[in-house]
Amino acid sequence: MPKYPKNHYDKFVKLANEQGSGLGKGWQQDGALKSLGALLRKDSLEKDIVSAIKALADVKDNTHTNKQRKYKKAIRHLEDTFPIPQDKRVWRGVEAVKYLREPTPPSVTFKGNNIDYSSLKLTKTTLQRIGVSVEDYIEDNSNTTRMLIIHLGQPQEDMNHKWDGATALQHMNNVICKAAKKGIPLCILRDPHSGVRGQNVPKPVDAVCDGLRHAIGQIPSNNVWVADGGGQHSAFHDPKFQGWVDLEEVKTVIVTGFDADICVRGNVFGASEKAEGVNPPSIVPALLNFADVLTSRPLLSGGGAGTIQQIGSWGDIAYAKRD
Repeated sequence: MPKYPKNHYDKFVKLANEQGSGLGKGWQQDGALKSLGALLRKDSLEKDIVSAIKALADVKDNTHTNKQRKYKKAIRHLEDTFPIPQDKRVWRGVEAVKYLREPTPPSVTFKGNNIDYSSLKLTKTTLQRIGVSVEDYIEDNSNTTRMLIIHLGQPQEDMNHKWDGATALQHMNNVICKAAKKGIPLCILRDPHSGVRGQNVPKPVDAVCDGLRHAIGQIPSNNVWVADGGGQHSAFHDPKFQGWVDLEEVKTVIVTGFDADICVRGNVFGASEKAEGVNPPSIVPALLNFADVLTSRPLLSGGGAGTIQQIGSWGDIAYAKRD
């Protein structure tokens, strides 16, 4: 096997050092990564690299349980660039993307009591790639994380598209099940409807499509609820929703849902929907005004279009290649 390219090795070292490793700073400081680092600096077989990575799971770490978890960003980079076959990797799954909290709310101009839709300015944010999957993020951040499912009362055409060997529906189920296991509070935003908001609100298992019902059913009833936005798109039309996210302990909200045009995007970045009972008039806030938003490409359904819309808001996650 040819020697691991220097540019990839340098990034591996950088990622490991960000987590407290002394790799590359002298042999006496290489610590738990000493054997793996030595293999990467010479011609090494795939099986030896895989064995060295797996061995890190047996090295205890007071903060991260073991060294494999501690250095997972560096290991994920190594597995992607060596490369290690998917079925032999420690860290699998589509990389999560985080959109950082921005207090500045979306805005529009009102003409009298009416919205000038052409004046809409969405909340701007910074996109951050975090080097781990959504499931991995949940494992380490469950105490400060919540999850929101947006307008998935019906199955969407592109839920059978695959990323990293699994369909979008499977990725959604995996994240929901992980959230349930870690006790993460979950909210389901009911599909827009013509009825009276707050009346005949479905049970959580009835507010999602058939393919998600089993996973939702695993969540204790006191840890999942249905928000009702009435005939509009934003969860903030439900009086209880803002209080659910605007809490000191809530740092991140994981988002999955239908985003053919406005549903997920409108909740995350802002929608031109008038807030009720506010004078002077204003529009509803964006989820980003209260917390970071975490998602991945397969968690966002584009419906019949097959891709998420509003690329200017989502950034290059929209171009993520499926299998």
